[in-house]
Amino acid sequence: MAQDGYRHKSGTCSSFGESREGRWESDLSWHRVYARYQLGQTSLPSASHLRTGPGQGTGQHAHLGPPAVQSGQHGGWPRSNLTSPELRLRSDVPRWTRVVAPAVVGLVVLGGALYSVHLGSTLRFVDERDYYAIAQNLVHGRGYSLDGVNPTAFRPPGYPLFMSLFVALGADVVVLRILNFFMLATSMLLLRRLALTQGNRIGAAIAPMLCAGYVVLFYTAGTLYPQTLAGLLLLATTAVLAEDRLGWLPAGLILGMLFGWLALSVIHFLFSFAVVVVWVLVARTEWKPGTRVASVAVATAVVSLMVGVWLARNERALGAPVLTTNGGITLLHGNSEKAGYNSGASTDISAYAPEDTGLAELQLDRYYQRRAIEFMRRNEGRAIRLYALKVLNWFNYRNDLAQKSESSRGKDMLMFVSYVPLLLLFAARLVLAGRFRVSRLEALLVALYLSNSFAYAIWHTRIRYRLPYDLLLIAVVALFIDNLLERRQPRSKSVRLPQA
Repeated sequence: MAQDGYRHKSGTCSSFGESREGRWESDLSWHRVYARYQLGQTSLPSASHLRTGPGQGTGQHAHLGPPAVQSGQHGGWPRSNLTSPELRLRSDVPRWTRVVAPAVVGLVVLGGALYSVHLGSTLRFVDERDYYAIAQNLVHGRGYSLDGVNPTAFRPPGYPLFMSLFVALGADVVVLRILNFFMLATSMLLLRRLALTQGNRIGAAIAPMLCAGYVVLFYTAGTLYPQTLAGLLLLATTAVLAEDRLGWLPAGLILGMLFGWLALSVIHFLFSFAVVVVWVLVARTEWKPGTRVASVAVATAVVSLMVGVWLARNERALGAPVLTTNGGITLLHGNSEKAGYNSGASTDISAYAPEDTGLAELQLDRYYQRRAIEFMRRNEGRAIRLYALKVLNWFNYRNDLAQKSESSRGKDMLMFVSYVPLLLLFAARLVLAGRFRVSRLEALLVALYLSNSFAYAIWHTRIRYRLPYDLLLIAVVALFIDNLLERRQPRSKSVRLPQA
């Protein structure tokens, strides 16, 4: 039977089926069966040989059954977007969907390598120079430091530690840029994988194309910023959550390690971890409530352990268990007299310069934090309005940059035409949620994307900070386009199984 494409896996939870004995492992098995049927290599099993629920079906193949993808299961959370009661077998999916993703990914890697060579070893931004300096100091035994002498916590350790592994092997700036493009390419493949877990064959081909068309991802991969790595890790967490076959213990361990690394790369991902915890407890209904709590506890313990090591280091090196010493100035950039909803790091905070110019890193961070909190307390109405505008600015296509040479009208227009259509399709997906039921994975992606606008607005919202989450936006849009195209397919394309 295996030679006809059947892949029955008893007693497990498949990508599409329920956690019941005798469900199909993957709806893609049906595509393989039907494709061979059309080629005359096999025949379709009769309806009497299939089981669509417990206790149904007869004959030697009574243990086999199609995936349980009817909407409304799992407490109202559909497991995928394949909700047709007729078991629509999308055998007419164009052949280009099989090759477009590898082709696009290959072009991105090739173009990224050429772009990296073109950029050379020049680091244009202060952040890049900081991350690279820390990686160099780590490799040469000077500790986690910006200047090679004084310990720092101004930059989180996740990305510099990652870079230092390759710097130790002799990688220069150009090689590190190329490595970023390989990570971007892997993110594109993970987008494809996410779409396939939802049964979206066309969406699996569209997602890498949308990713390649969102040019700011390509631009950012050419910089030594942590956002490309963070985007890859974030997609990896969603891939783990979309994989039903993982047990609660390995899922908790892997999620904990991924989010621990994320939090050590970009501190704000601790907010995203909280969203994921709620999603697991509410939506992962194939696990018993106690199992959900246990998996969340394991993930939380791993994240706490990884972050705790960094806190302990800062307690020893700086005198306080802080996550970062960059939070104070960032808070002041977003909450001060001359702060605007889109000004970010370009905000003029010269009026808040400390009288004591010899403050240590930790003391300076706390000073800036106090001044920002004082401003918000004295200007509550303005601070609230500014916060609301910063939430909306999360969805902006342009930012006021501190480094004016990197800003231009042409770049803004390119960003407009690549981001705004994605945002409009995302909004359409939400509006049409009643017509196209939202799967539980889509619910997670939407929750992560929207909730972080409120988290980042406490400080300030920037396109760069949003980029890892834009990969989730692309995933939602690709799934939505696939659904739209599926609705347009004529009903004659549906296949009904022959009766016994």
